[in-house]
Amino acid sequence: MNRENKVDNLLKVAVDASGLEKDRRGMGFFLREFLSHLSNYQQQHFKFYLTAPKGNTKENFGLEVKRWNELDPSFLVWFPFNHPTFSPPGNYVVTLHDLAAFAFPQGEKKLQEKIMKGAKNSKVVVADSQFTLSEIKKYLNLPNSQLTVIYPGFNPERKENFQGKFDPNFPYLLTVGSAEYRKNFSTLILAFKKLKEKGLQHKLVMIGDIPRWRKKIGPFTFQIKNPILKLIHQLELDTEVLLKGYISKDLLWKWYEKASLFIFPSLYEGFGFPVLEAYSCGTQTALSQESSLPEVGGKAAFYFDPLNPEEIAGAVEKGLSNPVNLPLQKEQLEKFKFNYCLENYLNLFMSLANQ
Repeated sequence: MNRENKVDNLLKVAVDASGLEKDRRGMGFFLREFLSHLSNYQQQHFKFYLTAPKGNTKENFGLEVKRWNELDPSFLVWFPFNHPTFSPPGNYVVTLHDLAAFAFPQGEKKLQEKIMKGAKNSKVVVADSQFTLSEIKKYLNLPNSQLTVIYPGFNPERKENFQGKFDPNFPYLLTVGSAEYRKNFSTLILAFKKLKEKGLQHKLVMIGDIPRWRKKIGPFTFQIKNPILKLIHQLELDTEVLLKGYISKDLLWKWYEKASLFIFPSLYEGFGFPVLEAYSCGTQTALSQESSLPEVGGKAAFYFDPLNPEEIAGAVEKGLSNPVNLPLQKEQLEKFKFNYCLENYLNLFMSLANQ
C-alpha cells in the first residue's frame, strides 16, 4: 500500500458491514461500539467507509456506504467477522474472533475453507485474545509476522433507555448465549438440578437463542424436540429454568444487575463479552476455566471444569456465599477500555498505509 491510498491526506478504510444488521452476538456488539467511537478520529488521519453488497445498510453510523464493486486498490478493507465476504481489490485485514469452526468441525468444511483462504491472503490477521492467537497458530500455520493480538474494547458506560417495569420477585442465576454445543448449557442444567436437590431457591434465567420447538399434543402435554428443552423437561425443571430468548440490550443490563450470580459454562470462547458485561454491573461471576475465559475474567471470578456438573455446582455455591470483589472486577474492565482497542486498530491501519 502506498500514498495513493490517501485522499486529501486521509487513509481510506472500508469496514465490511455485510453481516452487521443480523449479528446480535459479541462480534456485532463489538463492531457497533467500534463504529460509534470513530467520530473523534474520522477527520484526523482516516476516512472511514462502510461497505456492503448493495451499498446500503440500516446502521451506517454517519459513514458513507459503498458497494463492493465501488472499491479500488487504494482502499484498505477490514473484515471484522472472521473471514472476507468478497475479494477486495487491494490489501485487507481480517479479525478472527475464534476458530470454533476448526475446534468443533461438524458440518463446517466450507466455513473452514473461507477462514483459511481469507487469513492466508490477509495483510494482517488480528486475534481477539492470546487464546485465539494460539488457535490460529495451531490450525492455520501462519507466520508470526502476519499475526497480532488486539483485545476487543468494552464500554461499561451505557445510557439507561429501559422504560418498562423490571422487578423479578425471585432470586436467580443468569447465563447468556445462543444454544450452540460449545456453550455447554446441558451440563449447566445438570449442575442446576443438583443445586435444586440441595435446596437452592434460585431459578436459572437463560437469555439467548434457544428455539422453543414444541408442538401441542393435548391441552397440557408437549412434544419437545430441542435437546435443551428436552433435558429441562426430563429433569422436571420447566418452572425453574426461564428461557428469555433474545432481548434488548437495555433489558439485558437489568437482568445482569439483579442476578445473584452470572454463570458462563462455555467450552470455547474466543473472547467472552458476557464476562465484562457482568463485571460492569457488579455481578458475582462463575466461569468455565477453558479457552479465553480466564484471560478475560482474571482473578475476579470463580472457575470450574465445565464438563463436571459437581464442580459447576460447587463454584455456584462459592459464588453465592462470597461477596463480589468489585476492585478486581474494575481492574479487569480497565484492561479492555475501548480507547485502547480503537487506537491499536488505528495504529495498525496506519502502519499498513506506510508500507
